[in-house]
Amino acid sequence: MFSLVLSGTAIGAQWPDLLVSGVPIHAIAGIGGWLTFTAMGVSYRLLAMFMLAPDSDARLGRLAWLAGIAALAAGAVGGVLALWRATGVNLALLLAGAAALLSLIAYGRDMLGLYRARKRRALELNTRMSLVALASLVAVAILGAVFLATGSLQSHVGALAFLVAFGWLTGLVLANLYKIVPFLTWLETYGPVMGRVPTPRVQDLVDERRALKWFMLFFAGSWAATLMLLVDEAPGFRVAVAVVTLATLGLGEELIRARRLADVSEPLRLPTGAVVPHLLVSRN
Repeated sequence: MFSLVLSGTAIGAQWPDLLVSGVPIHAIAGIGGWLTFTAMGVSYRLLAMFMLAPDSDARLGRLAWLAGIAALAAGAVGGVLALWRATGVNLALLLAGAAALLSLIAYGRDMLGLYRARKRRALELNTRMSLVALASLVAVAILGAVFLATGSLQSHVGALAFLVAFGWLTGLVLANLYKIVPFLTWLETYGPVMGRVPTPRVQDLVDERRALKWFMLFFAGSWAATLMLLVDEAPGFRVAVAVVTLATLGLGEELIRARRLADVSEPLRLPTGAVVPHLLVSRN
């Protein structure tokens, strides 16, 4: 639809406000309907698996799912219809925001239940950092409700989108990658010789103390950048984003070290029959 409007065709001429008013709808469909739904679904499985937690509350999960669908329908479908009828998208965005808030509350309570019911009492770094990412999502919900109530949501939507994209989505992805990459590397390298020779644990492929500082920098930078957007301080925002970039590079190095088995002690690093994995391509 954006392309049709820009092309100047007769069909595009029927949507004169799409280039401006359609951007929030595009963001709702992409960040909310695609990325956030995906992250929520993945976190249900991975966090339960990593923490040895029982199945989540089916009622809360269903409420989060249905309310999320309602938010997507109100924001994307309702927004497009509102643009087509030239009635404005404010009502559609208001309904979408209310439904999204309900979905996030149900999802947050369900995730908190997983943490409380877990059998693995000592949390590994990936699950601790996932909890920090969830805290960013809670902050988005609270700030969004406040801005919606005060009528200032439109002027602060950029800051909320940044916090969703980096504090929540990217933070959750990095936290889970910090477990997934070493786990798959361990399976690839030591799975064929497991039970025949001594092998390291999955945790032995990483150094959580060293990686912790990068995660702290990442989340601190994400929150600081959000604050700079809220107060409209461009130089401070650039500095905060530079910190986020540096932290992301540091975490990337940690994943490379895991693939290279760099933190495994020498006696266990490459037992007979084990082979160093390729950096980006699995051998099996």
